[in-house]
Amino acid sequence: MTAAPSEQLAIGALARHTGCSVDTIRYYEHIGLMPEVRRTSGGYKVYDGEHIRRLTFIRRSRMLGMSLDQAREILAGVEHNSYSCRSVKTLLVERAAAIGSKIEELERIQRNLATAIEVCGDAELRNCRIIEAMLAGEDAALDRCCSESSDRTS
Repeated sequence: MTAAPSEQLAIGALARHTGCSVDTIRYYEHIGLMPEVRRTSGGYKVYDGEHIRRLTFIRRSRMLGMSLDQAREILAGVEHNSYSCRSVKTLLVERAAAIGSKIEELERIQRNLATAIEVCGDAELRNCRIIEAMLAGEDAALDRCCSESSDRTS
């Protein structure tokens, strides 16, 4: 269902059509990410096909992990006809690299958690070595604690 540019939608219909919440649409308007909205003589906002296109773009850019500022940058380029596929591709390559780094970090965290879970018994001890290592704020202390605990359980 693609709205023609002349079609007029209330904010609820726009939200249903694009899969965005009304609050999100209002936020995007507040920060200037959505274009001006025409009001009816009764004061109600009415949205058209351009609002649908823009909101769909923003939503899809967010699904690709882009920030609102990055979406704004691309949209500004489109509005001023000053973008190129190369500039968009560069942005996407940078985004993919950042996500790859984040995945590596999350995998490291997952391994550390798995190790801590494995060595942390169910004993009712008052002095948990893992908590003490975490309180010390040193990764080496946590690694040492975990390896010493696993040595004792072997």
